[in-house]
Amino acid sequence: MKHLLMRFPGGRTHAVTLSYDDSITCDLKLADMMRRYGVRGTFNIISGRLAKEERECAPGTWASLTPKQCLEVMGDDMELAMHSYTHPMLGKMPPAEVMREVLADKEMLERITGQVIRGLAYPYSSYNDETVQVLKECGVSYARTVQDTRRFDVPKDWMRMPTTCHHKDPQLMALAEAFLKPVGRYGDCKLFYLWGHSYEFEKDRNWHIMEEFLPFIGGHDYVWYATNIEICDYVEAYRRLQWSVGRTMVYNPSAIDVDACWHDLDHPERSVHFHIPAGQTVKVPVVE
Repeated sequence: MKHLLMRFPGGRTHAVTLSYDDSITCDLKLADMMRRYGVRGTFNIISGRLAKEERECAPGTWASLTPKQCLEVMGDDMELAMHSYTHPMLGKMPPAEVMREVLADKEMLERITGQVIRGLAYPYSSYNDETVQVLKECGVSYARTVQDTRRFDVPKDWMRMPTTCHHKDPQLMALAEAFLKPVGRYGDCKLFYLWGHSYEFEKDRNWHIMEEFLPFIGGHDYVWYATNIEICDYVEAYRRLQWSVGRTMVYNPSAIDVDACWHDLDHPERSVHFHIPAGQTVKVPVVE
């Protein structure tokens, strides 16, 4: 029996992303550490709290980022996303006020970055169905919760996006070890999603957590290290593929190249990887 599977870019089976909140100066150190090991992710900015001037911080202290420092954190390999303008509990606010918070944050970040900002992390993980609808109307493509699953599933609902774990989870390294193992019998892709606040490392004096985690999780050729929005866009592009009857041909209507493979459940060693370029129709290879 043949089973059709999504693959990440280059046929990779695993993906890792990080998400860190509150636009604090400790983000600068964390972003540098991530770059050292080729790990990428998203920093969620409270633009209404950004500082006007840089402040030198003594050990054990931190301050809000300035717009210039936000750009340093982002560089050319990280994502800046929304965390609302003033960090209220969005799920307890009228829809009009939610819209004001989100659009103010989005507009400020777009001015700073020169990019269209489409991601958000819920402050306090507070949201409801009305919140989700408002975010969609504001052009938000994904919104992250703090629902730790300790799993590696690719999200099904991008507006209620769960995580794998927080960096202080006592099972962090055990989860990382389990994640790096080959995909299971059915071959589904794995996603490791880590979240937190960078000031926690300074407050708790536990930067050693990342000094252990990042070199362990980084540097694997079968892992895609990506930002939140890259993963969201890629998976949605795969889900929009249009297949012929019998799945002998496939059309990719999106602007993103995607990868897939056929996997023979009766003979796991039999699999065929194929690439589907943006805007093209390709013939699907046959599993021999």
